[in-house]
Amino acid sequence: MSEIATVWFTQRALVVHGAGILAVRIAQGPVGGRWDLPGGRLGPAESVDDALRREVFEETGVRVRPGATLEFARWSVELDDGAHDVVAAYRLAEVVGTPEPTLAHQDDGDNHDAVRWLSLDEVARAPWLPALAEPVRRWADHFLAGEPGRRRPSRGSARRPG
Repeated sequence: MSEIATVWFTQRALVVHGAGILAVRIAQGPVGGRWDLPGGRLGPAESVDDALRREVFEETGVRVRPGATLEFARWSVELDDGAHDVVAAYRLAEVVGTPEPTLAHQDDGDNHDAVRWLSLDEVARAPWLPALAEPVRRWADHFLAGEPGRRRPSRGSARRPG
């Protein structure tokens, strides 16, 4: 492995609303056809919360209020310009306003061909990015199906697993 060129900080939002989780499907490339959580990299001079709000809106058209961090992950990726370390935060986010997803706000850097609310059954069957499959299914089981003795979050509010 070559020397690390940069460290990227990225966030993904677990947006729970009603009986669904907001997801985007990657259009092209080696992971085309797989589902991802909305989010992306932090921009220059941008706060962590502002970055998550911006990325979720650009990719889905849904406005959110960032919440608690669920987990962190770290991996390396080798690209044409060298090796990059990626640090990712997976965060809860609550819907603010109308929860109607659309691809209309995507910019040239986005690579999605679908955005929608996935039910618990759809989350279980969907082809997720490999690193996300297990945690997304676990979070969906917690926040959509609920755990014994816990209520399912309502209308976009979510509680951190205890």
